[in-house]
Amino acid sequence: MATQIQFRRGTSVQHNSFTGATGEVTVNTTNKSVHVHDGSTLGGFELARADLSNFSGVITATTFSGTIGDITGTATTTATTSATAIVSISASTYRSAVFQIQSVQGTNYNITTINVVHDGSETYMTEYGTINHPIGIATFSTDISGSSLRLLAHPTSSSSTTFKVMTTSIDT
Repeated sequence: MATQIQFRRGTSVQHNSFTGATGEVTVNTTNKSVHVHDGSTLGGFELARADLSNFSGVITATTFSGTIGDITGTATTTATTSATAIVSISASTYRSAVFQIQSVQGTNYNITTINVVHDGSETYMTEYGTINHPIGIATFSTDISGSSLRLLAHPTSSSSTTFKVMTTSIDT
């Protein structure tokens, strides 16, 4: 016969008035969740359920990996008018990508979206939804360099420019 382990359990109200021992795990019967205790925090720390139904707030991450692609965030600052690779992803892993780019240079702010697809040697892109306030501060291009698909920024000034990019990459 298998051994059964049963953890201390209680409702949300009971958890909120309970301080568990350091490393103790308890079951919340109201939220159907688990709490981990540190010996001093009332209620302990409720762990998120797999469906996140008991969680609200901010999730901080630089990459979300899915079954057919990834979402990543990057930031690059440059002080040159030379072309600068602000995103580089694997061309053998990803066939296409959407880049949402926010550019900041002093009090100039721009946002634009670029869709790109490649055939292994050439890239094909379109840019749309561009907002320049009050002026445009960069143009963009894409290329294949080695085994990487790159998003290149071409700043119009050598003033410090920050590019923040959210990339949605779709597998080949």
